[in-house]
Amino acid sequence: MKNITKSVFLSLKGKWGFTREIRNKAYAYGVATFTEWSDDILLYSEEGKLHLTEQPQKLTFQREYIYCLLKGIIKVYFAAEGKKENLFHTVNFEPIDNASIEAIGYCQCKDDFYKVTYNFSSFDEFSIINKVTGKTKDYLSITHFERIA
Repeated sequence: MKNITKSVFLSLKGKWGFTREIRNKAYAYGVATFTEWSDDILLYSEEGKLHLTEQPQKLTFQREYIYCLLKGIIKVYFAAEGKKENLFHTVNFEPIDNASIEAIGYCQCKDDFYKVTYNFSSFDEFSIINKVTGKTKDYLSITHFERIA
């Protein structure tokens, strides 16, 4: 399934609008951009507004990741100011039916466990679901992306 993963990786380039629900805690919206650094490296950057369910004010946020295509898999790294930091997760995409492509990645970060699921209904629309459990965290985050450029 090396070619599917490469096709997904190449389709990420561009600008995406997103909405994010952090179940029972917050919701957010904003813009994410995958910028090509080389044939096999993309910088993901997002910025947006966060609404905490128990507070009336909106908070501005931004974050970065670096996506690297290596031997048919995608490795996602935390990033700060465009510099690669620790590995977040690794994914390999598989078709799950005639209309969807999915990948699941896992990460153990200190006492917390992350399960990250990518689901592409098309190359212009996808979702990322983060299920986080552990001593310090317990939440479900669902982010939906739609291509805008």
